[in-house]
Amino acid sequence: MLHHVADWRAVLREAVRVLRPGGAVCLSLGDRPVVDSLRELADRAVAVACSRGLSEAPANGPDPAGADELVAGFGLGVTEFECGGDVVVTPREVLAGVLGNPFRWLPGTDLGVVPGIVADVVAAAGVAPDSPVSRDRTVRYRIYRAAGR
Repeated sequence: MLHHVADWRAVLREAVRVLRPGGAVCLSLGDRPVVDSLRELADRAVAVACSRGLSEAPANGPDPAGADELVAGFGLGVTEFECGGDVVVTPREVLAGVLGNPFRWLPGTDLGVVPGIVADVVAAAGVAPDSPVSRDRTVRYRIYRAAGR
């Protein structure tokens, strides 16, 4: 949820401050980026959406290096953890998820245009919108814990 707050650094500092002995702070950094034909299609869909007037919201959350740098001053060590595997999705599902995420766009953006953009992008790409595709879905976590805590 750190990408939803104005100052993720302040929130993470407070989480570390109130950490009990033996406790840990775990951050989900979202899905590991996947480079495949659906990623290219999703990038194309975002470009089309922007060309049709949707405005992307600025990204505000931590990246791994930024979070590591912040907590290093508290003496916390980091452990990386990933879990996931292949899931079956369709191009329509992926594009609807990418474009339909309200946090991707500036507040007040009308997402009613998303289904039309999805249809246009898959048609232009010559892709069957509902054909199943196996795709890696791996979520990344970082666990911060102090020695002896």
